[in-house]
Amino acid sequence: VRSINRLEVPIAGLAFSDYLKGLPENPGSLGTAGFIYHDVLSVPGHPYTINLIRTFQPPGGSAPSTLALLLDIDVLCPGPMTLERGKVNARLAEMRWLKNRVFFESVTDRALDLCR
Repeated sequence: VRSINRLEVPIAGLAFSDYLKGLPENPGSLGTAGFIYHDVLSVPGHPYTINLIRTFQPPGGSAPSTLALLLDIDVLCPGPMTLERGKVNARLAEMRWLKNRVFFESVTDRALDLCR
């Protein structure tokens, strides 16, 4: 199960931590020209792996006022799975729940306000 979420945020006064949780801080007073954070998460007791990629799309145009934050969430079963209807549907439901949990635990309330 994969979801790529794109959040348009204002550039003026932008602090990435206002929208995304768990980002490392820059050393000293250096600014951010770009980033890509890739976390591989495990789910104890379950056969799932989650890839969480957080990055941003640089603004385009001559006088941009926003840029796009991207959250790419991929929940997968790394091993074989029995193709029985009930098991596949249950796995897909669990994977979707995990994808949603990772999304909501990765963004701030301010980011969620942009989705409303």
